[in-house]
Amino acid sequence: MKMDTSSKDAFLSWQSGARKKLRELLALDSIPSVTPNPILIESIEIEVGIIREKWVLETAPSLFMPFYVLIPDTENESTPVYITAPGHLGGGKDALVGIKDNPLVKEKIDFYGYDYALYLAHEGFVSIAFDPVGFGERREKGKEGEENILLSSCYEISHMAESLGLTLCGLMVHEIIALIDMLSCWNRWGEIRCLGFSGGGLQTLYAAAIDERINLSFISGYYYGFYDSLLKLNSNCSCNYIPSLYLYFDIADIAALIAPRALIIQSGKDDHLAGERGIVNVLEPMKELKSVYSLFGKENRLYHQIVPGPHHFEKEGIFEIMEKVCID
Repeated sequence: MKMDTSSKDAFLSWQSGARKKLRELLALDSIPSVTPNPILIESIEIEVGIIREKWVLETAPSLFMPFYVLIPDTENESTPVYITAPGHLGGGKDALVGIKDNPLVKEKIDFYGYDYALYLAHEGFVSIAFDPVGFGERREKGKEGEENILLSSCYEISHMAESLGLTLCGLMVHEIIALIDMLSCWNRWGEIRCLGFSGGGLQTLYAAAIDERINLSFISGYYYGFYDSLLKLNSNCSCNYIPSLYLYFDIADIAALIAPRALIIQSGKDDHLAGERGIVNVLEPMKELKSVYSLFGKENRLYHQIVPGPHHFEKEGIFEIMEKVCID
């Protein structure tokens, strides 16, 4: 189901069918939903001007997701809210909000730049940080305990999910959609945006491809052609692998489902996850994606930031880029 960019009408027809097919591959419609009914656990001021609330949300029957909301004192009904998704080796939501009590988490925050939910709150945005299934408080037996905080249970949950006709990536996307449903019910802040690094970029990519309520997507450290990055590098985490996906789509096709909404892609110039051809395996699918935005005359809504160094989230300059892609 390679994207059709022969005309705008042809692309829109392809996009509708491709989104439906991706939902099928993710097995999203096999996951039962529940009415959003989040429960507030605690509310504390973590520093002057920022409140951190902890909530628990039931995302499917008997499936509960803990999450934090960081609220700056400047927030109002037009303040954008960022759903921030964590990647691997960070400790889940704790790293995103800058909780450094565990030295293992502190090390990864400093190394990867993982505290981006807190960074957004410092700039006046509302941000949500959550534990996906298998991360943080939701690790399976054998990977529990503070000494294993950096581990995730993607391998175990992926096996269980596939045996039940589900996918781990689909579960992750479903839970982001549950957060969006909750925010829509709250109707407290402005537009919904999504940002994630590495495995969080994976979640951002697929969630934004499926749910058109996400107005801006920031994908860091997760935009590479699948053949080099997932098939040749076949020891990547299980959450990357969706049964039959590559028979239908490559990375640019999935990202094209976000068009023409605002999209920022950040790539480390020396990111080893791009595969043996390095940044070339990023630039090739970027060229395809740019052609899609050109169809709509919305080239300004797509921005590719190449930053020096290896796999990491780069904070420098991101707010200027966000401002650019949000100008229609």
